[in-house]
Amino acid sequence: MVITLLIIVFFVVISSINLVERLKQTLRHELVHVFDHCRANIDSQNCYQIGCSEIRAASLSGECNFSREVMRLNVTTTIRKKQQVCVKRRAVQSLKMHPHCRDKAEEIIDTIFPVCWNDLEPYGHHPKK
Repeated sequence: MVITLLIIVFFVVISSINLVERLKQTLRHELVHVFDHCRANIDSQNCYQIGCSEIRAASLSGECNFSREVMRLNVTTTIRKKQQVCVKRRAVQSLKMHPHCRDKAEEIIDTIFPVCWNDLEPYGHHPKK
């Protein structure tokens, strides 16, 4: 009985820690979009501008760190430590949510990736974790 209760408490604590971390990553992701909109006055119809903001948000938010990829069961990405693969995948997924960008999302992300990946403002670096 006590062991069962401890196991339940353990999973509740782990779940709440994951929830808090996910909340922080989501907030960082959205704040990168806010920064981009203020800095660049992004056109909501320009798939290249939207795509660049998605690359930066995925990259700078920490959503492609090792632990998040393990939670998503993307083992090949984590083993090879290719954060860029995750960022591209997440940016393509996000860009496909825009109806007028859907059909060309992968091509757009591939085209703009190097420039947008290297735009580290306002942080100046990719997340350490």
